[in-house]
Amino acid sequence: QNHSISVWNDGNAIPIRKHEWQEDEDASMKDTSLYEHELIFGYLDSSSNFDDDKKDRKGGGLHGLGAKLVNIFADEFIAEGHANGQKIVIKWTNNMGEQSVPKITSLKNGKDYTKITYTLDFKRFGETGYSENILAVMKKMCIDCATCTGLKVYFTVSGEEPELLKPKNFMEYVSMFTLANNKEKLEFKSSDSTLIVCEKSEYEP
Repeated sequence: QNHSISVWNDGNAIPIRKHEWQEDEDASMKDTSLYEHELIFGYLDSSSNFDDDKKDRKGGGLHGLGAKLVNIFADEFIAEGHANGQKIVIKWTNNMGEQSVPKITSLKNGKDYTKITYTLDFKRFGETGYSENILAVMKKMCIDCATCTGLKVYFTVSGEEPELLKPKNFMEYVSMFTLANNKEKLEFKSSDSTLIVCEKSEYEP
């Protein structure tokens, strides 16, 4: 109802620690004490670059603008993480203009994760909420995730029942976005891929 969106990732978590500034990073920031989450989600021209083998952060870069731009265009943006037996929560408001003091608590159990929750500042876009078209794009992305991973993915709009999005196979996935029936489609399979060809009707959007 408040149009908030949460994105949760249980892959390699961001370490809960103060950032150690390197020689090749912004000299003006060297005396600034920041947690990695503060730097990654609240400062431009920084990123969470990790070496998958060493598990060490390499430092700031020019990547990772996506989440920070969401923060800038959000009424509220919350970053939450669990790693090293700890949990961190930081909240930004007023288009990243104000930030709370990072809250660190002990959390021994559970899988490491990173989670962001945000509420867009719709007035900056001349809107009052997500349009039907935007919701359709979000739903399409969820269907893509379900198709690629084979996992159960639920799409829920406030006030409605959760909808299970799990195409049985790639043919069913294609059928969700075309008007041609299965008899009018050609399916080609190899050891590592599937290709489906179908005719697009003149009246099909």
